[in-house]
Amino acid sequence: CKTEQTKINLDEIIPLDSKYKEKIDDVKNKYVSSTVVNNTYTIIANTGFFTGIKDFVYAQLPLLLLFIISESQISVKKIIINNPPDRVYQAFVDHPNQFLIQNILRKSYELDKNLIMKIKKDLNDRIVGQKSVKKRILVNLVKYLYSNDTSPLVLAFIGPQGVGKTEVAKVLSDSLFKKGNLFREQMSMLTNGASQDYLFGSDPSSKSFSKSLLQRKSDVLLLDEFNLVNPNFYGAFYQLFDEGNFIDGYYTVSLKKAIIICTANFMSKKEMLEYLGAPLYSRFTDICVFDSLSVQDYLKISKLKLDEKLKKIKPEYSAEIDREAILNKIRNIEMFSDARNLDHILDQLIALEISKKEGII
Repeated sequence: CKTEQTKINLDEIIPLDSKYKEKIDDVKNKYVSSTVVNNTYTIIANTGFFTGIKDFVYAQLPLLLLFIISESQISVKKIIINNPPDRVYQAFVDHPNQFLIQNILRKSYELDKNLIMKIKKDLNDRIVGQKSVKKRILVNLVKYLYSNDTSPLVLAFIGPQGVGKTEVAKVLSDSLFKKGNLFREQMSMLTNGASQDYLFGSDPSSKSFSKSLLQRKSDVLLLDEFNLVNPNFYGAFYQLFDEGNFIDGYYTVSLKKAIIICTANFMSKKEMLEYLGAPLYSRFTDICVFDSLSVQDYLKISKLKLDEKLKKIKPEYSAEIDREAILNKIRNIEMFSDARNLDHILDQLIALEISKKEGII
């Protein structure tokens, strides 16, 4: 007899209304084959499944599953539940005779000397200046080299805007995880009642900070503009920074060995301490103070950014762009506001070059 392993989404067999009999008949007709016997199935529930069922179903989900499996006569090998709410997880734990619970550990990074040296190279290649910041980051990462400590590394990046704070976070994430997967949360949004619901969880069908964390693709977290968080919400970060656990009304998120980066435009550690207060300030592993950029730094950044932009130019236009002419115009700029503004300036200069060559202006 032929045996097949097939996946079934949980929302296909759990009814969202009272029509249980019809749902069981549907499952039978679809998955219990008369021609292929001994089929075994893996039932999968993704995070989004729990937004569609009522809260009161959580505690009854194991028994409901057993009932439908029994009545439909499908053969189930295992059930995979991705990011279940705490009440769902506990409901399965409470039925040890029916379910053997096995947690699938999230894959994280394993730090060794070679990886630290790679991060060092990536920082030097992509970040202009900020020698002190680079050194502090590498020294902090060494903790995971010699120690089994899994508490998160919580770093504050402070200093003027547009000097590379966000870019350093991107480099760390790209070095340790797949490029472009940095987890980024805009903290300036956490200022009102709706923010409280997002941060602490209002109901399982709504977006929340914990859900975003559960679905992250990188263990490098950028909490941008942390200085703009409502002070009433500071307490939400205490356990996260101390132990690497974030808990709201529905989920518990483990962030062991995560690198949590909080950016802010404080100009000194003293200013940061006075603004945030000692209880929150003391929970940072280290404070990295970014320097203002010199004119030479801006010119180096301009070259890096221009080369990246030129790679994206369509082939039919690339020959029309004079790289040195653009850089000469950058050199004649007397004052730079920040590195972000360079992107706009370079885009305008490239567009100007092409417009002239094409006879548009």
